[in-house]
Amino acid sequence: MQRGLPVNFVPHVGDMLERTNPDLDETKHIYDQAEVIEFCSATASRATDKADPHNLIYCPHTISRLNAPEKARSSLSGPSKVSRCRSAKAGCRPDVADASK
Repeated sequence: MQRGLPVNFVPHVGDMLERTNPDLDETKHIYDQAEVIEFCSATASRATDKADPHNLIYCPHTISRLNAPEKARSSLSGPSKVSRCRSAKAGCRPDVADASK
């Protein structure tokens, strides 16, 4: 049996921004490292989608990791708050949890 959540995709956003700086006439260095880890939880997705099929918009879940010249941060987005709500249409939405606090 496999354990953990399979990672779908890891875009290296910081590398892309650095690589495209010359094309955009930019010189500002934004990140030392920045990536987004995209994954899906069948358990969480099923629970939120059963509550309201429109919750599909909250999958896949993402974790962003960044090291900026001034501070390192991580954040998680996904249906953690939505799963406790009856419906996203009722005003429930996933809040972005800032792991640096």
